[in-house]
Amino acid sequence: MKRIIFSLLTFTSLVGFAQRPTATPEQLEAFFTTTTYVIKRDDLMNEYNSHMEQAFETAWKNTKFEFITYAEFQEKQKDPNASFVLLTETSFLNDKVVTGYNFISVVLGGDYENINKMPEICSFPLISSDTEDEEIMATLPAIMKFITQHIATMKSNPKLLKDKKYTFYTKQKKAIVSKNMYLVKENQTETLQKENAIQSLYKGKFTFVSYDDIATAIAEQNNAVVFHIRVAANKATVGARCYTIIMGVDGSLYYYNYHTIKNAKTANGITAKQWKAFNKFVK
Repeated sequence: MKRIIFSLLTFTSLVGFAQRPTATPEQLEAFFTTTTYVIKRDDLMNEYNSHMEQAFETAWKNTKFEFITYAEFQEKQKDPNASFVLLTETSFLNDKVVTGYNFISVVLGGDYENINKMPEICSFPLISSDTEDEEIMATLPAIMKFITQHIATMKSNPKLLKDKKYTFYTKQKKAIVSKNMYLVKENQTETLQKENAIQSLYKGKFTFVSYDDIATAIAEQNNAVVFHIRVAANKATVGARCYTIIMGVDGSLYYYNYHTIKNAKTANGITAKQWKAFNKFVK
């Protein structure tokens, strides 16, 4: 299993979402006239670059795009005709425990003081900063499809710029029960790592799989499948966040939420309450 320490290799953005500047509708409109530069990671051993290249070649429709290095980003970041896709380490200063989460961020270039001041089109969580497992990169093609579709949707509905929890999409969570939910066992809380434990809460179909299985489902566009993404520390930390995301292979977003780890009994994965909520839609 390949491993990488992300926190050493991402841009640091120590701001909460409420403090980070969100692009205005006018800036969003201008975005579609920019060239989007995707900033490559400098470490050649990780798979982020290759998965992002695949994702952009197959999914990105909004603007012209190029892949550049961080050094090239430093030269281009003040260009008002440029936009950027980069991995940023984000902490939420109002949380009880300040933990880093790596987000895929789409921002606008221009005469801004630093990355924290660049207007944000959207951001999507990928992995906790202290998580070293690189296999999550297999989900990037689907995540980038969602981001691409979301930006295109915002063009006709700019109010979605403020929808940081993506509630516009997750109304379709009822459809989860018509799919086979792929779960990586290690991303479930310890008490829910056995089939019978989940079956006591949820009567829909699910399968424990590897990230390779998720990658295959995405590559084959197996629309019978949705998959779970957990963005949280491997070891639960009281006061930290645990994001639960359910996504389709085509980038459809079925569920997006997070809860705070309150104590040792709090699930560091899909909670029992969430499973019961999904189960209400089983016929």
